[in-house]
Amino acid sequence: MSLDDPRPGSRNARRSRPGSVVSDRRASATDRDNQVYARKRAALAKRRRALDRQDFDPGPPNDDDWTMGDDVTDQLVRLRAPEQVQQLIDGFVQRKGWSSQLHNAAVWTNWHQIVGPELAQRCEPVRLKNGNLQVRAENQMWATQLQYFQTTVLQRCSDIVGPNTVRRISIIVGNITRESSPGDGYAHH
Repeated sequence: MSLDDPRPGSRNARRSRPGSVVSDRRASATDRDNQVYARKRAALAKRRRALDRQDFDPGPPNDDDWTMGDDVTDQLVRLRAPEQVQQLIDGFVQRKGWSSQLHNAAVWTNWHQIVGPELAQRCEPVRLKNGNLQVRAENQMWATQLQYFQTTVLQRCSDIVGPNTVRRISIIVGNITRESSPGDGYAHH
């Protein structure tokens, strides 16, 4: 015997009979769900209509409006003005949490302006973490030169990259690689 067996003597006969308590409960639960979903659909439709009214302008389009023809009605439809690409990119970078990394990368891309062309040939930025810029100098002579100009370099970093991006400079001596940039953004001049 299966559970759906509606024979008069079966124990599941009550469930399948129209008007039985079990079938009425199932029907009322389904009706309740349908009513809830219908209310939700109506509320969403009401919200969409309110947004459409908010954007509706009954006047004819002027030169500042962005419009295009509607395929169905052949009427002009107003569009929102496009955003500038820089605003879109800034928003994307902000959402991804890359703002500080890109801000810090400005040290690498502006290195020639920060230290000057002669010093840029002999030293390179290696790492920037917590405001401490680690710079690799070609030899001890250039490390001493960089140490001598440290206050000027800090001031130029503040002017070019932004205040408090670089607060200290630590100098190490080693081979110049020109590949110690955060990504492929090292600017060769």
